[in-house]
Amino acid sequence: MPWPLLVPLIALITAILLLFLLLAPRHSSSSSHLPPGPPPFPLIGNALQIPAEHPEDAFAEWAAKYGLPSTSVPRLQS
Repeated sequence: MPWPLLVPLIALITAILLLFLLLAPRHSSSSSHLPPGPPPFPLIGNALQIPAEHPEDAFAEWAAKYGLPSTSVPRLQS
């Protein structure tokens, strides 16, 4: 296959693979231990879902929908 035809083919295959990886549902065992919350975007998490003005409204809405956030401090065993 000549070189000028190979470059668009590689670009097309790469774009299809990236779209599949970004849009495919993720079912991993590592996310099962996380608390419920809004679904994050790849790489940027929930940064785009927090409004620039009055972010406390978004957090209050998420607290009503998903429950209050819980934090835990790991205990060191001595």
